[in-house]
Amino acid sequence: MNQRAFLSMLLLLSAHLLAAQNPSRVSIKGIVADTSGAEISFATVMLLVPEDSTLINFTRSNDKGEFEFKNVKNNDYLLKVSYIGYLPLQQFVPASADRENDLGTLGIKQISTELMEVVVKTAKATLSIRGDTIEYDASSFKVPPGSTVEDLLRRLPGIEVDADGNIKAQGQDVKRVYVDGKTFFGSDPKAATKNLGAETLSKVQVYNEKSEQARLTGVEDGKKEKAMNLELKEEYKKGSFGKVTAAVGDQQRWAGRGNYNRFNEKEQLSFIGYGNNINQTGVNWEDYGEFKGQNSFNDFDNGDFGFSSGGRYYYFSSEDTPLNNFDGRGFTDNYGGGVNYNFDNKKAKFNASYFYNETTLDLDQYSYRQSFVGDNSFYTADTTGKLDFRGNHSINTRFEKDLDSNNVLIVKANARFSKSNGDYMQSQLFSQDDLTPTNSLSVDNGNNMDSWRLNSAAIFRHRFKKKGRSFAASAAYNNSQSNGMEDLFTINRFFQANTFTEQVRQQMNDNENDSWQAKSSLLYTEPLSKKWFWETFYNFSKAGNQVDRQVADPENNGQRIDSLSIFYDNEILYNRVGSSIRYSNEGMNVMLGMAAQKLDLLGKYARDPDAPLITEPIDRTFTNWTPHFSFDYEFVNNMWLSAEYGYSVQEPRFNDLQPVPNVNNPAYRTEGNP
Repeated sequence: MNQRAFLSMLLLLSAHLLAAQNPSRVSIKGIVADTSGAEISFATVMLLVPEDSTLINFTRSNDKGEFEFKNVKNNDYLLKVSYIGYLPLQQFVPASADRENDLGTLGIKQISTELMEVVVKTAKATLSIRGDTIEYDASSFKVPPGSTVEDLLRRLPGIEVDADGNIKAQGQDVKRVYVDGKTFFGSDPKAATKNLGAETLSKVQVYNEKSEQARLTGVEDGKKEKAMNLELKEEYKKGSFGKVTAAVGDQQRWAGRGNYNRFNEKEQLSFIGYGNNINQTGVNWEDYGEFKGQNSFNDFDNGDFGFSSGGRYYYFSSEDTPLNNFDGRGFTDNYGGGVNYNFDNKKAKFNASYFYNETTLDLDQYSYRQSFVGDNSFYTADTTGKLDFRGNHSINTRFEKDLDSNNVLIVKANARFSKSNGDYMQSQLFSQDDLTPTNSLSVDNGNNMDSWRLNSAAIFRHRFKKKGRSFAASAAYNNSQSNGMEDLFTINRFFQANTFTEQVRQQMNDNENDSWQAKSSLLYTEPLSKKWFWETFYNFSKAGNQVDRQVADPENNGQRIDSLSIFYDNEILYNRVGSSIRYSNEGMNVMLGMAAQKLDLLGKYARDPDAPLITEPIDRTFTNWTPHFSFDYEFVNNMWLSAEYGYSVQEPRFNDLQPVPNVNNPAYRTEGNP
């Protein structure tokens, strides 16, 4: 063995021994105490990169002053400990040879009165934790010039932003994003994060937002959502600011976005706009959901009192909606813009916004699949073409008034006007394992739809003098209408030897839908002690739905196809009363409840509004008992444990009851069972 080979083997052996000595991941732990040795609980402990102080992870000490970072990479770190009223402590932590790196007791010094002012002005924490609020110093996280708030959020530890802009904080979905504590373009978190510049922010605060009922009474009700507040720098809180960004690329790709904002202490006025052809629709799932007719109010606090979403909302089925979902495939041209206004003083808050967005989808797709069934397989060749347009006008308003220190009134409403049209073509060829064709399907469909929706609600809350005792009442009215036309053409061919049989279906569908709902709820809370509370509630809802679907044969002078046409008119009456016992103390919230509900279904089916009934009128009643249990516990270090058990009964959809087949898709025929 020559000298060079011997040295190489020696180096490899040394590296192997070094790797064996230093584990790839370790746990770093310690105890935070003051100079007298007394443990300090809830101190903020951060792991930083020594070179540039980039934040890697953070935690808080428990009630014994202990902290631990589990399963972190075995690198050199800078550990920083901070606590209100104490000097920050920084300590270099080298890579460890053991899997557990115990730093022992870390002593921090109390700030003297003389040093307090100097420390407050000079000690700028990257991150601080107060209760369940995590506050990030925006200037400590560097982003390129021109970056949006969304770009900044991607740099913050504990926060995730996916490709569509949806935000998670500490593993939970962020439902609301506020700007200086005020609503920004309704309840869409992306409106602020995608349009405001990162340079405008001073702080990012993430916290668990309590329900309006809990904020009024001061009693935890177990209803919380993860929320985020974007605190502006002082120079942006008053005056005007805005920016315009644009980008171009190859293959004629482009994107543009702009915003203008004018803020003062009481008012906020914002304009935003965007356009692109790079599949950034600027639309969240709520936009599509509202277009289909789902409830546009957030379930978090919409006046539906009681457990398990006490109020009910009825909407027309997607089977009656000629709209193809935009699922990320194809190329889209997107445009949108809107205005948002906020007014806020000590006793009243008002928010109004208008937004328009449109998307045009162009899709051409080819796929070839082999599917295995036991020892056999078959092939599918699929060619798809789609051209779809969707446009939405949305208006949102919310007014909150403190009538006095014990009474609050909230009125909110939103409206949505939508239009869509599209053409869809598909050709499929199915073959056996030896590539012998078995059948083929050709589809050529077109659709056009207009719809509108109005949702409104009023909520009144009263707090009695006795702490924890409260009363709330709500009333709401919702209405939606849609009118859609479909032109469907399909050819099914079945091959046998040298011949084939053919099924051709051509039909025109005229779909009209009118849905409405009136509902109300009552809630009373009585404190049994400082930790125990009794709640009782009542929910009422009356909803109606009229659907007129007329199917015609275009090859027979537009003659109606009676076997496929249907008109149905139904009403659903819903009553529920229930009670629950709640225990709430120091982060623990336990609730056990029971409710009785009654559903009355009334409906009738005919070929058209003036024709005789197809079947006997439907008149059914469902009565059920629905128990509910929930357990929530918040640990230190922003950890939580939740468990929930519930039992609910859902009435059958009237589409599932109608005795008329739906053959829009010949390969998937459906028919209700009355």
